[in-house]
Amino acid sequence: MKKYLLSALTGLLVSQVHAAPEVHYEQCKTSFEYLGASYFGTTNKNNSGGQWCYLKSAIEGSTWGNVRVETIPEFKTVTGKRCLSPSNYQGEAFYGCTTKAHTAPWCYVGESAWEECEIEEPQPEPLLSHTMVSENSTLKRIAVGSCFKTQGDMPAAMSRVVSQSPDLFLWMGDNIYADTTDMNYMRQKYDDKKRNAEYQKFLSANIPVMATWDDHDFGSNNDGKHYPKRVESQLEFLRHFDIPADDPRYNGQEGVYSAKIVGPQGQTTHVINLDARYFRSPTFSNYGTCEGDSSTMLGEKQWQWLQDELNKPSEIKVISSGIQVLPPLNLGRNKSTYCAYGNGEKFTQAMASLNEQTMSGTSYESWAEIPQEREKLLRMVQKSLNDGKTKAVIFVSGDQHWGELLEKRIPASNQFGKEARVYENHGFWLWPKLALSY
Repeated sequence: MKKYLLSALTGLLVSQVHAAPEVHYEQCKTSFEYLGASYFGTTNKNNSGGQWCYLKSAIEGSTWGNVRVETIPEFKTVTGKRCLSPSNYQGEAFYGCTTKAHTAPWCYVGESAWEECEIEEPQPEPLLSHTMVSENSTLKRIAVGSCFKTQGDMPAAMSRVVSQSPDLFLWMGDNIYADTTDMNYMRQKYDDKKRNAEYQKFLSANIPVMATWDDHDFGSNNDGKHYPKRVESQLEFLRHFDIPADDPRYNGQEGVYSAKIVGPQGQTTHVINLDARYFRSPTFSNYGTCEGDSSTMLGEKQWQWLQDELNKPSEIKVISSGIQVLPPLNLGRNKSTYCAYGNGEKFTQAMASLNEQTMSGTSYESWAEIPQEREKLLRMVQKSLNDGKTKAVIFVSGDQHWGELLEKRIPASNQFGKEARVYENHGFWLWPKLALSY
């Protein structure tokens, strides 16, 4: 019996309030903006007399730090004079230079004399690249993660991932928190992620990655096909993950869905990344006009693509989704408030087909908000299992900031075959290894 190990190593990225750390000036950004002025150095503005700066990388959730003044270097003006340490202006003391009340950086060089500063703009270091997974690799350990923030326990989580040396890391969405239609801002968020010290360690470890997205890196909260910048957002996603130029997603494919079969014969893992954003119909009326029975999660082209993928043989299939798959519909809401409800007939029939009339699941976003589409997905997977196209199916999902393992028994069907068991690893914290034997 072969064993395939799926380690879900995800980060507990909980936002916490911390006192600002004490830092060496080398940890400061070369320049930063604060209250309409640029600073090249540090300031005590609104900090009870202590010098502070914004940090290159967050420390324990703090993006700024109190700077030890003995670590602050000398700054010079365009004529070579030394800036006072500190310069005092209108009740503010700053080390280095500022644009406050002037168009160019300046500092005091004497009691009342000031000059513009000599500022050398540093050239940003080239961004490190993600590593692509090889089809010849054997996947014995897969790490999964989502909801990346430079806060809380992220450094410890990324360190744990690197130490485990997984054969593949699956990014399942909310890979940044952009929530914007400004693509310059979105690119900046992606690049800031790559410049994060902990993420650079991950990139330097050459851990292969595959990825999909969710709402906050796709566009905006709970959004779908009505997000106006989905084409442009897709290009930023592909750029960030260093997807090769010959990839279909660069060449006419709408949506970031992808798949790859990895491993030698007899040990193949089929990784399928779904895009539950690009084509998705509104789930509630505040996200757009409801489409009732016509509501879709994946769109016609992606559904056909998925069917083709499920028809391909592999030992195991790992299906990644930005939102949860297996939890049933939340019954705490009136069913008619769901956009997919329509006249209720197909909506409730999908629930009954899966024996879930009285079950209640998560109140957060999930596939269950469009029950017809969720049943379609589960039945397709069931048929793939019963047709011998794979021996096990595991869904992996992100989004909800907690962790759980789920099992779903898909009822037998004349059309799709005998009862089938599928599993879901939904993670936002570290799981032990899950060994699947068959």
